[in-house]
Amino acid sequence: MGQMKSVIAGSMLVLSSQAMAGSECGQFISDADIIDCVTQESERADARLDETLRALLDELESHPQNNPHALETRELLVHAQDQWAAFRKTDCDARFALNQGGSIRIPAYQLCMTDHAQKREQQLKGFLD
Repeated sequence: MGQMKSVIAGSMLVLSSQAMAGSECGQFISDADIIDCVTQESERADARLDETLRALLDELESHPQNNPHALETRELLVHAQDQWAAFRKTDCDARFALNQGGSIRIPAYQLCMTDHAQKREQQLKGFLD
């Protein structure tokens, strides 16, 4: 049983270093500072995603003459975004559950949310290409 705990602890350290690799928050030492930092990163990523989505929806709404299916596309995109948001939350909830009981659980969750938001933002930026 002791060996299994060592394997789990080692896995947590690997997860922690992997999770923090793409983050500016790896410079912090205390759990509270890391949590605050990754939460702010997540909020900024969500704000950029929201801005990108809003611009795309506005583009589809304001230029229907460029595409006769623009309004239908807009409705479908709103529906897809709602489904994506539910998927993201569930996926990151799984990350939280995996790390339950460890100090990495909140940073792992927030970094998961940030990663998904950044990837979705890129998808939306290329939507009309």
